[in-house]
Amino acid sequence: MFLTNLIYGEYSDKGAREDNEDAFFSIVKDELAVFSVADGMGGYNLGAEVSRAIINALKREFELCDRFSVEYVSQLLYKKYIQINKSIYQRSISNSIITGSTVTTLCFVENKFILANVGDTKICRIRNNEVITLSKIHNVAAEQYESGLITYLEYRKHSEKNILTQCIGIEGNINPYLAVGDFLRGDYYFICSDGLHYYVDEDDFLDVFLDKTIDTKEQMSVGCKDLILKAYRNGSKDNMTMVAIKFV
Repeated sequence: MFLTNLIYGEYSDKGAREDNEDAFFSIVKDELAVFSVADGMGGYNLGAEVSRAIINALKREFELCDRFSVEYVSQLLYKKYIQINKSIYQRSISNSIITGSTVTTLCFVENKFILANVGDTKICRIRNNEVITLSKIHNVAAEQYESGLITYLEYRKHSEKNILTQCIGIEGNINPYLAVGDFLRGDYYFICSDGLHYYVDEDDFLDVFLDKTIDTKEQMSVGCKDLILKAYRNGSKDNMTMVAIKFV
């Protein structure tokens, strides 16, 4: 499937916060598409700066990328995460500051998707009217849910869902989650920061994106905005960012 069959939209809002510490980018080439969202830690110093530094570093790397294989892009993405983490961590140590951010990236190449994430910025997909999560959530509550210690509803309301077990820049070593799979005509893919995905459910994605005709980037972006506004109405106080991709 050619990437010319791809439609995407994006929207970001500071919500109830004074500043927006989320950052994101989208690149679509003939043979490679890359989308990424980083969510700077609101409780740490310089969250906005570090999230934008991550996004700028990834964007530069993929703008220059001229090799379009699943193996190469997967290795490039993983190595870049490790490099970025080391750079930010060393800078923090040198300057006696603490900075941190999540980062989640989704690539499409050779009829495959490649995702890599550190933290709790989530990737989910609609296929055959079903919403599933593709990324791994790196926080205390999610790990308890995956271990069978709590139910899904308990996880969604858990007091420790905001305590990350991994993020960029806080420790010298990270273990990014990496996954590869097929993408199909009719698929929708979404990257959502935690300020959004904890305040909407699966039916909200279906209502916003499947119950109306979406054929343009503008319509996709409006869908992102509509879901973010719903999260805000549902009580989110955080920054919210969403990137939506559809294959037609």
